[in-house]
Amino acid sequence: MQKHDDSAAWRRSWANRPCVSTAMALAGFFNATSSFAVQFVFPWQLSNMGSAAIFFVYSAPGLVAFLLLAWLLPETKGESLEELELLLAGKP
Repeated sequence: MQKHDDSAAWRRSWANRPCVSTAMALAGFFNATSSFAVQFVFPWQLSNMGSAAIFFVYSAPGLVAFLLLAWLLPETKGESLEELELLLAGKP
């Protein structure tokens, strides 16, 4: 991992990238929407399906997501942000 002399300046330069604000907004929207959906549906599921079935209903998408991400995402340990942008954009 790279060490930065001025970590505050590094964070400011990282946070000012255009894709970061869009990604954070989308992540926040998805988090709020999914939390609302779970809170709305969970009492019905608990009374009609039972706790064991609900566990599998919620764990199955998590397992699928984990396997897909482990298969699709490249290794990024030790890479700088600029190198990651090139890697994820498909440039050598």
